Amino acid sequence: MRRACALALAMTLSSFVAAGDGQADARTAAEDGKLLYSIYCTGCHGAEARGDGPAAASMQPPPADLTRLSAGNDGTFPRARVILSIDGRTRIPGHIKGDMPIWGLSLRDPGSDADQEREVGAKILKLVAYPESIQPKSD
Repeated sequence: MRRACALALAMTLSSFVAAGDGQADARTAAEDGKLLYSIYCTGCHGAEARGDGPAAASMQPPPADLTRLSAGNDGTFPRARVILSIDGRTRIPGHIKGDMPIWGLSLRDPGSDADQEREVGAKILKLVAYPESIQPKSD
């Protein structure tokens, strides 16, 4: 049941991808994601996304090397797993102890009572697009 809910959340967030879904859209999402990454993620994952940010030395387990996500998943970028890891409202193996912030809540505008799921989903997808864009190309 819990796994089905997590998968439904990942699919819902994926549905927020803008229509068009071409290479230009992916490039723009990755560029926007890089900016968001620099704000929210570099402290732990580092400027080059290798898990060596300023806070990494004091973290156990250490932050993931985000440039190796595809390599650790048989050459396929684990998009749904990364969405769930960033969102954080549904804990998955590897983040059960809460070592990642719950960005699904933190990315909300604290001054608004409105439903912000679409906006949060869009930010998360941009955050996912950046590490997806920096995976080494396989031959």
